[in-house]
Amino acid sequence: MQISNYTEMDAPTMRRYATFHLDQNRTLRSLRVLMVAVGVLLLLIATFWIRSTEFRIYCIVLLLLILVWFALFSRRGKRLEGTYAARGITAIRYLFEDDGFSVEVVSKGAAISERVPYTALKRAVETPDDFYLYIRMNACYIVSKHSFDDVPALADLRLRLSALLGKKYKILGK
Repeated sequence: MQISNYTEMDAPTMRRYATFHLDQNRTLRSLRVLMVAVGVLLLLIATFWIRSTEFRIYCIVLLLLILVWFALFSRRGKRLEGTYAARGITAIRYLFEDDGFSVEVVSKGAAISERVPYTALKRAVETPDDFYLYIRMNACYIVSKHSFDDVPALADLRLRLSALLGKKYKILGK
């Protein structure tokens, strides 16, 4: 049985994806924030503890560099939102079959197709709005639930992914 889906890569979809992606990597992000905070604290202590003017200047410059790096790094979610739009990608067509699924990326310039067997999936995550089909640790296909033709098709895809992936299939936020 074939299941088709046409997911538009509009701003709300990309915002949902960016939020989900950053939430999935929250532990790593929290560790980086903690490391930056400890580094800034140590630099501040060193700046006031040591009386050398030259050392204080080095500490202040290093402190400013760390803060600028952190400010740039923390805007990652905004960059994720614009990724597809910057590449001219407007939508993705999915066709789910018994042995795998086809992906056709629709962009302003051309359409690119790819065939992905279910065995290539590392994991799948279902949220209230989307399916995230991971082909690598940090790369996934986003399938919007709102774009399915009918409710039975959505339920069939859920059952198919659950049966094929077992414990690698997770449902979040029901």
